[in-house]
Amino acid sequence: MKLLLTFCAVLSGLLSFSQPKENFYVLDSNWRQTVVDSAKYLFWVHRNDEGNWIHSYYHMWGPMIKMETYKDHDGAVRDGLACYYYSNGNIDSIGHYRDGKKEGTFYKYLFTESDTLKAAMKYDYVHDSLVTKTDFSKDDDDKDTSGDRKSEYPGGLPQWQRFLIKNLHYPDRAAGHGVGGKVNILFTVDEEGNVVDPVISKSVEYSLDRESLRMIRLSGKWEPGLEHGKIAKTFKIQPIRFVLESQ
Repeated sequence: MKLLLTFCAVLSGLLSFSQPKENFYVLDSNWRQTVVDSAKYLFWVHRNDEGNWIHSYYHMWGPMIKMETYKDHDGAVRDGLACYYYSNGNIDSIGHYRDGKKEGTFYKYLFTESDTLKAAMKYDYVHDSLVTKTDFSKDDDDKDTSGDRKSEYPGGLPQWQRFLIKNLHYPDRAAGHGVGGKVNILFTVDEEGNVVDPVISKSVEYSLDRESLRMIRLSGKWEPGLEHGKIAKTFKIQPIRFVLESQ
């Protein structure tokens, strides 16, 4: 807790000078501002389309640690989406805040032996008070899914690959340091095929994550999924792989 308080105090000092639309800071192992060669962490602050400020914390050349949305640039009042990650980059939990309080649904995730994302717990909050708690860990995986269909990119995998070949750029930051891997993006496809609320569910590195989100937002409408034979809003996890050419 002392380390976290020190970190917050340092960041408050860093952020108080100006409020451009986007800021980057490199921090040492004690969360103090430093130079790139000595940095352990990357701190990225940027403004979203709604006018709120997103604070993303990364290992300098590795996955995201957490992402939180604030009303203010300095990060005093949480307001919007928050995501927290395991040390390997897999998402741990996700939820929303409003005026500094938990509001709506929070999910706690686990990963199966095949590295498949699964919701383990759901917590519903109203004005920071827990209303209901649902345990998914004991759900029956043998339920009838014969009328279900996952959403997919129009034209399926071949068209998705063509889209990536045409539009995907390997970021210089990651390529220059030999960083690659598979980024997973979690998002909702609504009944009209719109991509809604894409977030990182498997983080690799800042620039790869950012490029992956750009691809999903650029991808346009998807074919909506089916539940019990009817078009429905469904969740989708889309992997995007970054592979460096052999030296």
